[in-house]
Amino acid sequence: MTKKNMNWLKSVSSFVSGMTLGGLCVGGVEGIYRDVNLIYATLFYGVFCCGMGFCLGLASKYWPAFVLRKSGGFFSGLALALGFQAFALGYFYAFRDIFQEAADKKVLALVIGVVLALTLGLMSLSLGYLWRFFRRDKNDINIAPLFLSIVLLSFSILFFIGGDDARCAPQKARTLKGRGVIFLVVDTLRADVLGVYGAEAHRGKSPSPNIDAFAEEATTFSRFSAQASWTKPAMATLLSSRHASGHNTMSKLSTLPDNLPLVATELKKADIVTAAVVTNYNLEAGYGFGRGFDHYAYLSPARYFGAPQKANRLALYNIFRLIRERYLPSLRASQYFYRSADVVNAEGLCLLDEIGDKDFFLWLHYMEPHDPYFSDDGKSYARVEMPSPSLDLAEPLKMAYQDEVRRFDHAFGDLVEALKARGLWQNTAIILSSDHGEEFGEHGGFYHGVTLYEEQLHLPLIISR
Repeated sequence: MTKKNMNWLKSVSSFVSGMTLGGLCVGGVEGIYRDVNLIYATLFYGVFCCGMGFCLGLASKYWPAFVLRKSGGFFSGLALALGFQAFALGYFYAFRDIFQEAADKKVLALVIGVVLALTLGLMSLSLGYLWRFFRRDKNDINIAPLFLSIVLLSFSILFFIGGDDARCAPQKARTLKGRGVIFLVVDTLRADVLGVYGAEAHRGKSPSPNIDAFAEEATTFSRFSAQASWTKPAMATLLSSRHASGHNTMSKLSTLPDNLPLVATELKKADIVTAAVVTNYNLEAGYGFGRGFDHYAYLSPARYFGAPQKANRLALYNIFRLIRERYLPSLRASQYFYRSADVVNAEGLCLLDEIGDKDFFLWLHYMEPHDPYFSDDGKSYARVEMPSPSLDLAEPLKMAYQDEVRRFDHAFGDLVEALKARGLWQNTAIILSSDHGEEFGEHGGFYHGVTLYEEQLHLPLIISR
């Protein structure tokens, strides 16, 4: 090997070391900030930056790498890793958390990302210049063997942590003597897609046969409105009986105030056992929704790369997930977005079996028919893939949405039978409702969380007699 090639390999090795260190640092900081498994967060970012550094390092043979010569490969890699991550995380958090995903704030979020990237990148390059200026031998930093060991270790950890959680499997039903209330919230369910609210047949069949049968023996409310058009503030209202201005839980990172009375905190004073099963990230216990519950189960989506439960808090993990779901729709599967109604049912029934003969309040939160919609014909439609669909897609999107409604209806029928098998049906009050609805081009828009039209606010409310 020529001396020139040897020097180039040393420079690339140092470059990859710098990239890896940059990833490890950012991953560690975000892991602490977002309360994610620190080892996983650190190694996840480190592996990503190591891989990116390796590819860019090899490519450097074919483009003028003057920065490598001036500041050294290590600091160039560190600058690129910190700059790239600062841009990605700065834009991600600014757009999502500061500007609440407002479309007109994208450019400003990009500017914030660019400013952060330039700041950290230039600081790292400056360190490289200072290092080489004060080092007499001018040798670059090369700790590749150390980082190679870290990478090998990280791969073993990433794929053995496990990316799924063990789920409860209900045992053979036994008669339970408790009395209680089961609050069923069907995320994104608008009233007018149910037969009891006047919906027409869907694909030649009743749109909601089990819910309609339940409604015949229950009280159906025709005028029930959501207090917000997305989950967190809407559920904060349902659980606290406060208008949105009364609980002020309105942003992505908002948590319920500690002094806010909730249905669970009040029932607990009366020695009622309280339990909940949710599978919407906005309702994670860390946002305060678990307060007052004796049992609070957040069923996180299935995760890539053997990730721990809170990995969806990491910006890089979310960016990867969004890119994958947007550009590889053929690989899309519902479990990577939320847990199915069958899984929610199973967890809820296990809690009831555990509660036994005590009086209880159980909240079950389902995600069908929230997007992505999985159609009976095998197609799927996701907001991440098409944030602003054309009006031509209104009909196929709504058809797929109604397929999801039918799937929940089937799961609801299964829940009813399971409650009857446990002797709970006659002693339990069932409340069926939603947090908000969904738009399908009625006023030119789609999905939810942006407008306050009736298709987003008019909800079902059915309470057993």
